[in-house]
Amino acid sequence: MAQCSAGPRTHEELLEVSQAYMGWPRKEGGSGICYSDALGEVERSLGQRNYTRLARAVGDFLLRWNWRFYGTKSSIDYEAIEEFVGRRASDLRFCRRRTIGSLDVGDSQQTQRVGELYYGCLIATHRVRDDAKSPVSASKALHILAPRFFPLWDNGIALGYGCMWGGLVSYGTYLEFMEKIQECRRSVLRSYVVANGGSMAGAEAALACQASAWHGYRPSLLRLIDEYNMAKFSNCR
Repeated sequence: MAQCSAGPRTHEELLEVSQAYMGWPRKEGGSGICYSDALGEVERSLGQRNYTRLARAVGDFLLRWNWRFYGTKSSIDYEAIEEFVGRRASDLRFCRRRTIGSLDVGDSQQTQRVGELYYGCLIATHRVRDDAKSPVSASKALHILAPRFFPLWDNGIALGYGCMWGGLVSYGTYLEFMEKIQECRRSVLRSYVVANGGSMAGAEAALACQASAWHGYRPSLLRLIDEYNMAKFSNCR
C-alpha cells in the first residue's frame, strides 16, 4: 500500500482547506469552459452518446485548465479526443461509476484498463502545433470524464507527493499517485468515523453534505482532496 505523507490526514484539515480554496479568486486562464459547466456537459454528452459534443467539452476544459500548455484553441485536437472517447466509452463509463476507493492495484484487469485509458488520453490530448504530450492534460481530461475515480495531477502536486513523471513513461507513476490519494481518502474517512462514529460510507456522505455549504452542490470526496492538493501545491492563488 502506498503511504501518503503529503495530503490531508483528517477530515477537519480537508474541510478547512477546501473552504479556503473555494473562497480564492480563480486563476485559470484561457477561454475554455469552467469546471462545473464541464462536469455537466460531460455527463449530458456521455448519456446521449454524443461524442462530438463530449470531445468539445473535454477540449474546452483543457483549454482553460492547462492553457499554458495549449495557448490557443487551434492547439486542441478535438477530432483525436472524439475518437478516443468514442472508442473507450465503455471503459470510461465503468470508471465513472466508481470512486477511487475501489482502485485495486492487485487487479491486473483494472490496472490494464487504467493504463490504456491514460496512454490513450495522453495521445488524444496532444498539442497540435508540435505533437507535444502532457501528463497534466491526460490526468485532467480523465478527471473530468470520471471525476470520482481519476485525481488531478499537475507539476506542483506531482512534486508534493513525490510522484513526478519522467518523460512520457508516466502511467506507473500516476498509478502510484492514485494509490497515495486512495490512502489519503481512507485517512480522512477514518478520522471522521473516530470523531463522530458511524460508517465510512456515512462519513463520505456527511463530508459531502458539509462541503455543499460552500460549493453549492455535493462534491465528491475526491473533489475535496483535489482542492486540498491545488491549494497546497499548485500555483492557483
